[in-house]
Amino acid sequence: MSEQDKENKENKGYKVVDKRSQQAEPVPEQEKQATAQNQQEVGGQEKEKEPAPPEELTFIHIVLSLGTSAYIDMDKEKNLPRAKQTIDALGILQEKTKGNLTREEEDLLKKFLFDLRVRYINETKK
Repeated sequence: MSEQDKENKENKGYKVVDKRSQQAEPVPEQEKQATAQNQQEVGGQEKEKEPAPPEELTFIHIVLSLGTSAYIDMDKEKNLPRAKQTIDALGILQEKTKGNLTREEEDLLKKFLFDLRVRYINETKK
């Protein structure tokens, strides 16, 4: 195969044609308004949909997550069985990690459990 044939073969490729603009349905007026409003709120910058996860998952993050779930179950969702299960799970974590936590982790877990248990008892008396 000659050098020119190789170049011709390499230069031949696919032609990409964007036909979406011809086939796309018109955007409803409500969507246009919502898009314009979002752009105004964000100031023309892209809005981040979810916060970035923490760089490293730590024991404190786990305790905070479980504790917050229990608070929500007791206060907003009124799902006391699920709150009790979460509180019990934190209690198990406390037992199984005894002697292996930093002072900060141990104190946080102890305070969270105490407060959650008191709130749970108060909720069950209502």
